[in-house]
Amino acid sequence: MKRLVFLGTALTLMVMLLFSCNKNRFDLDHLESVQGSGQWKLPIGSMHVTAMDVLNQLGENNLISQDEAGNLLIRYSFPMENLVEGYTMLTLGSFNSEATFYFDTPVWDKSIIDTVFYVRQAVPVDADSASIVSAKIKEGTLIQTYQGNLTSMLVDVRISSPNIIMADGDTLNTDASYVDLAGASLSIGQDKEMTDTLYFNYAIHCLLEEITEPSYDLTSIIGITNLKLSELSGYIDSYVYEYSQDSSFSLGLSNLHGQLAFVDAQMRVEEKNTFGNLNAQLCIDRAEFYGGNAQPSSVFSHYPYVLNLVESSTYTDITPSGETVTIGINTEYDRFGFDASFNLNPGQEMNLVTITDTSSLSLKLHATIPLKFNSTGISYLDTMNLDMSSVETPEIVKQILLSVSFDSEMPFNLNAQIYTLDPETEQITDSLVMNPLHIGASFTGKPVHSEAQISVTHKRLEHLFKSKNLMMRFDIDTDGHDAVITTTSGLGISLKADVIYGGEENF
Repeated sequence: MKRLVFLGTALTLMVMLLFSCNKNRFDLDHLESVQGSGQWKLPIGSMHVTAMDVLNQLGENNLISQDEAGNLLIRYSFPMENLVEGYTMLTLGSFNSEATFYFDTPVWDKSIIDTVFYVRQAVPVDADSASIVSAKIKEGTLIQTYQGNLTSMLVDVRISSPNIIMADGDTLNTDASYVDLAGASLSIGQDKEMTDTLYFNYAIHCLLEEITEPSYDLTSIIGITNLKLSELSGYIDSYVYEYSQDSSFSLGLSNLHGQLAFVDAQMRVEEKNTFGNLNAQLCIDRAEFYGGNAQPSSVFSHYPYVLNLVESSTYTDITPSGETVTIGINTEYDRFGFDASFNLNPGQEMNLVTITDTSSLSLKLHATIPLKFNSTGISYLDTMNLDMSSVETPEIVKQILLSVSFDSEMPFNLNAQIYTLDPETEQITDSLVMNPLHIGASFTGKPVHSEAQISVTHKRLEHLFKSKNLMMRFDIDTDGHDAVITTTSGLGISLKADVIYGGEENF
């Protein structure tokens, strides 16, 4: 995020950056004295810089590209991987179910009765809001314990279930107290209206002797511990997953003050949904930049911003085509907030859904931002190192007239001001420009010519020579237009100087 905003703002304010990208352009440190020279010459020259020149000075980056027309674009991706993962829905944990069976004492003329009682137990099974039709067990252990006055007469208890198919392909049939279910599968039913129930059949082998009670009871406690499924097929009534994130960032542009709006930005939302046959919706409730005392700037034009998700093993664009947004950036912003919810099966449709422990729902937000912006005012403050303390100001020099001409292809107005600073307090001591230098905007692509005269008096020269730093302030505005920066947008500058000695002009 930091690089995105930095590069975008830097490009739109490239004229401002010209003065800081090469601060030694007018290095006067080599001057020691001008006394007796008869003439003092300031650097005179011309230059032309384009958007590509500024890009080259910013270094290599993968965010900036250009279209066929030469318009510059910022491209940025914000991935949100595995927002919903299948294994979280398939980890069912541990559960127990108990049932008590009662047996009347048989009236037989035998002192010892060897018999088997047959009973059935129904165990409800659910996975939150999912109705299970079939499942594959990744891990889990079946545990059987018994209580009641019949336990003293038990020989063994054999338990079976038509719903549990073991790893070897046979249905569950065992008299063991502990059964490893890894690799087994569940088959519960194919009808949505069927109850999610596992059935356990008991063959209770008892040896009854010295019968003293009119009836006997046996409580079966059957449980499954650490149950995890690798796959589940069933019906989801409704499942809502909420996601919220607020992240901080730094623009790294403490010299900038103000706000601008990028126009015709495209926000593309891509999703990868490997939940089989699952209808889902993404509902974005908030996506905004904010920070400081500035008003937050929303990414989308309205909320909730609802998108339908589709099943896809690869990232698929789900954004309405042709939709653009305006993204406002304020220099006080230092936070980005995003709130969304995922509604799985929002219409509660009767679709058989398959979930695996590798199923996931992921998003990617792609921003394509053309360098097309508008602003009522952005200010840029910077300082230029300048040590001319060893240069003495000859009394013969009364005034220096600087003539600056600009040929601008930039689609915004630029006003520039330069101040001298006290070397100790860093307070402003003077302005080298009485009226800010104005560089007119070019809204047609043709260069717009502007000229300015700077008069540097003897008193200002003293301030200049004493100052160790110059403060520069640049203000831009687009005059109500949408400014578009291209690779060929540029600025030409030429500078001439006239030195006036004791009232006489010298060229």
